[in-house]
Amino acid sequence: MTLLIVGLIIFFGMHLLPNIGDSRAKFIDRFGEKLYMPVYAVVSLVGMVMAVRGRNSAEFVTVWTPPAWGVHVSMLLMLVSIVLFAAMFLPTNIKRKVHHPMLGFVGAWGLAHLFSNGDMASLIFFGGFFVFSVFKTISLTRRKPPEPYAPVAVTKDIVVLILAAIVYAALLFAHPYVSGGYALLT
Repeated sequence: MTLLIVGLIIFFGMHLLPNIGDSRAKFIDRFGEKLYMPVYAVVSLVGMVMAVRGRNSAEFVTVWTPPAWGVHVSMLLMLVSIVLFAAMFLPTNIKRKVHHPMLGFVGAWGLAHLFSNGDMASLIFFGGFFVFSVFKTISLTRRKPPEPYAPVAVTKDIVVLILAAIVYAALLFAHPYVSGGYALLT
């Protein structure tokens, strides 16, 4: 459990650090822009790997038993999360309405897994990502309100929905190989 918590602290710490005063600017002034992103990426990756390994190796401690309908809520939220993920890469009306689709993706993904996992490690891992996404969205919106996007052709939204459906199907198939558990049976 320690590895999970330390990994999350490192990962979230790297993502929250730019919000603390002018820490990002100070780092760039001292070491340069070219070094900032690689350090940010490597430290974040190390934190994520630690958190995932920590979750996977943690003792299974049941906190609550997910309800039978939880898997259906999880499936729906995962579809929403994948749509938000796909919407990040194209100018869409979805992106126009959800100003931070990456954080929406992370939040929906975390919440989805909370409906079908009731063990302590999962609650810390997925709950941590859900809380982080909510906090970061509020923080970004307060710091700089989102700029309005002009409406775009609905065909771009349709492309995103089709891509999301394909990715969703692939993830359902790949889930046992990635996480060790079947998405439809958890």
